Amino acid sequence: MKGLLWAILLVLIGIAFPIAWVIILPLLVLLLIGSVLKAIFTPAKHYSKQNTFTQKFKTSEGDLFKLLVKTISSMGYQIKNADKDSGLIIFNTGASMSTFSGQEASVVVAPMGTDTCDVQINIGYKAQLWDWGEGKKIVDKIFNELKETVPYIDDGDTEDEGVGKEAEGQGIFKTWWNANKGIKN
Repeated sequence: MKGLLWAILLVLIGIAFPIAWVIILPLLVLLLIGSVLKAIFTPAKHYSKQNTFTQKFKTSEGDLFKLLVKTISSMGYQIKNADKDSGLIIFNTGASMSTFSGQEASVVVAPMGTDTCDVQINIGYKAQLWDWGEGKKIVDKIFNELKETVPYIDDGDTEDEGVGKEAEGQGIFKTWWNANKGIKN
């Protein structure tokens, strides 16, 4: 906003004093270059993206909660909060090659009946446009670790409908690829 006000002021001075354009034009160019560089190198601070994943397990809420805390800690992620009474775990992954601010996640263990629990992981990132699939890889890693020790109920895909999910065959290349699978030259 300040850059725009300076540009308007410089143009008004140029209109009032035409001889000043010799000095004003280079200043406007510098102002424009500075504004572009600022826009490029200033991250989008308020942008964030969240994805939600759910999996059902056949075990008690307490055992599953302990196993989740152990699994998340063993993967090297920092647990910010773990409340056994509410079944909530909050952790972050730290910076990586895919996300410079890391992933932030909340895990909720919800009892669904006798010895059956839902694990819902809400994971997201801030200040960048995409995470190159890192969030899904982290969730898959956690679920795979749990599946090795705890029986689970397979409902197909673990990602909830409508939350960051791309259907099979969408996109220009995928649509072309799926349409031409059976064609032989």
